[in-house]
Amino acid sequence: MPEGPRPATPEFYEIRVKGHLDRGRAEWFDGLCVTNTECGEAILRGPLADQPALYGVLVKIRDLGLPLLAVNRMEPVLARLHSHGPSGTSPMVAGLPSKSDE
Repeated sequence: MPEGPRPATPEFYEIRVKGHLDRGRAEWFDGLCVTNTECGEAILRGPLADQPALYGVLVKIRDLGLPLLAVNRMEPVLARLHSHGPSGTSPMVAGLPSKSDE
């Protein structure tokens, strides 16, 4: 009997946008690590289940009015290296202002 389709392995992506994301907006990007850089960009990194999930993230970026700078698929080994924020910070909110900073 033929086997059904295998579940897709998540692909790892790095998405760069112009502008910063605060904690509230970062929560829109379930499961992606969001890092604000000193040069005025936000980097979203992490696994996305499939192409529709990638397009869903891109739609959210569009809806926020953030200019898209780059979308790159990453090798899983590189994704794991980049998924950790600066020492002592949660990788999900690295570089994001806390509620007391807002």
